[in-house]
Amino acid sequence: MHISTVRIRSVETASGFIVINEADFDPSKHQLWKLDAVTGTLAPSPVESVPPTPDGEKPLDLMTLAELRDHAKAHGIAIPATITAKADVLAHVLAASGARADSDVPGQPQA
Repeated sequence: MHISTVRIRSVETASGFIVINEADFDPSKHQLWKLDAVTGTLAPSPVESVPPTPDGEKPLDLMTLAELRDHAKAHGIAIPATITAKADVLAHVLAASGARADSDVPGQPQA
């Protein structure tokens, strides 16, 4: 099933917009997010304007679920089959990364 969505202005978000179902759009309550007047294209999304990390990867919180799984695999982080939601995968990867970073502190015994 495909549900059409639209971007509407929002001062409550850093991006300046939120995405809602097109069927929920009410012109008396909502204002469409503006198109770039010069090029006729959407303004860059926050994801496009975030620089990559020093190792050339996107920040973990901006990765898709597939990218998070690939990142975890590349860094030897096993994700249990019971963890399926992106937020849970992200939390697992961050927890595993934090545990590894703690064990790499100079002068600390390795487990």
